[in-house]
Amino acid sequence: MKTNALFVLISLLGLAAATARAGDFADGLQAFDGGDYAAAVSHWQPLAEQGDALAQVALAELYLTGLGVTRDDSKAVELFRQAALQGHGLAQLNYADFAATGRGRPRDTVVAYTWYMVAARQGVEAAERRRRDLQIHLSAAQITAAEAAARAVLSAP
Repeated sequence: MKTNALFVLISLLGLAAATARAGDFADGLQAFDGGDYAAAVSHWQPLAEQGDALAQVALAELYLTGLGVTRDDSKAVELFRQAALQGHGLAQLNYADFAATGRGRPRDTVVAYTWYMVAARQGVEAAERRRRDLQIHLSAAQITAAEAAARAVLSAP
C-alpha cells in the first residue's frame, strides 16, 4: 500500500507547479519521501483545508494507508470527494471506487456510475472501463439519474 501511495504522490509532484502553493505542497512531498509522514501531514493539512485539490488527494492517500495519521477511510473518502468536486480526475475515480464498494461511505452504485462518467470525461481511462462494468448492474432509471447527476457536476462552475 505504501508503494501505491508513493506512486500517486510522485505523480502528483508534476501537478504541484500548477498550484499557487506549490512550494508548500513540495515541502510536504519532500517530507513524505524522507519518511516523515507527520511533517507531510502538517504541510498538506492546511492546504487541504483551504481547498487545494492536490493536497486533498495527497492527504487522502495518507488516511488510506495510515501514514502520519490514524488510518480513516471515511476521512479519505471525504477528501477525495472535495477534490473530485474541483475536477481532479484521480479523486473522481477514487471517489467512484469507494461509492461502488461501500468502503468509507455507504455503497451507492448510482453515485459510483456518476463519478466514473465524470472522471471518464476528464480523460481518466480506467473510469470508462469501470463505468461500463458497473452499467450492467443498473436499471435504465438508475443510469438516467446518474447521467443527469454527471451533467450537473460537469456543468457546475
